[in-house]
Amino acid sequence: YPLKLSKDGGQTWQSIQLPQINYLAYYAIKAGNDFLVSSSGGGVYRVTVSSATVETADNGLKAVPVNAVVKTSSGNVFAATRYSYINESTDNCSSWSYPSLYNSTGVNNVFYNGTVMGFGFDAGGYVSSLDNGTSIQNHTSGYYSSVFEDFAVVPGTSTVYACTGLSNYHPFLKSTNYGVSFDSIAPFGFYMVAAGPTKLFASDYTGIAEGHGDTAF
Repeated sequence: YPLKLSKDGGQTWQSIQLPQINYLAYYAIKAGNDFLVSSSGGGVYRVTVSSATVETADNGLKAVPVNAVVKTSSGNVFAATRYSYINESTDNCSSWSYPSLYNSTGVNNVFYNGTVMGFGFDAGGYVSSLDNGTSIQNHTSGYYSSVFEDFAVVPGTSTVYACTGLSNYHPFLKSTNYGVSFDSIAPFGFYMVAAGPTKLFASDYTGIAEGHGDTAF
């Protein structure tokens, strides 16, 4: 399952094989002229676009699935690891450590929109940071105790959507303050979500639903 790279806006694609051929590429973010890619088998890789080469960037990072990575305005990189803690790199992924932010394992996902960084946990719970990870606010009551599966940031706005599972007891959430707090907008759950300026897509295990703003799916 190679990583796909396009240098012409998606017109053509080339395959880039991760060092471990049985690993899946989960998530990619732009970091300067390169990309940071998280993988299913553990670790983070730096992909150099100009030469289409891959190098490992996981010194000190536990060999567990890395669900997502974000890079803050301070330059620090945070990784959401499925079976381990929040991981942080302050040197562009040359090394990793566990910041004393939140001592809970099983980090499903992470988002960053320039104002708020938010983490969702497999055992339930959501934590946010307004200062690039220096401190966090722990949200635990009500639907914040749900399993936060996925986030979607609407580009150029203060809106963030969150999926909290597939059960009717786990609502679909929306934040209009960059992720500081969330409110329920639908009484049913989704597993993944993607958002654009005018449309919203969410999926469960059976298909994809389309919404417009807060219109019901």
